[in-house]
Amino acid sequence: MEQDLKKMKYKRGAIKGKLTAFQNFLERFEAEPQLSELQVAELQLRYDKMVPIFDEFDALQTDIEMQSEPGTAGDGGIGEERKLFEDVYYASMSSAHVLIHKNTRRNSGDNASEI
Repeated sequence: MEQDLKKMKYKRGAIKGKLTAFQNFLERFEAEPQLSELQVAELQLRYDKMVPIFDEFDALQTDIEMQSEPGTAGDGGIGEERKLFEDVYYASMSSAHVLIHKNTRRNSGDNASEI
């Protein structure tokens, strides 16, 4: 059972790493007033790839919490790992969502004026 817990924590770390990589990718666009069509397309692809990791993390974290000693919940205190992940996940996903929609409308407007 200890080995399973160790393996689950490793998988949880890998999921958190994916989220960190996505967050770092988003930070590149903070100072950009407008994204190119290529940047928007890449952002959309990465966004779509991130959607299912929430459910993966949730299931894994629940398993970790169920197998951990009472009061530890898998190294971060009860719910702490979950809260930290959710905060970063929702902030990153909502930022990406806004960037995609803002730039999709802007790029669509640019194309309409070219016709």
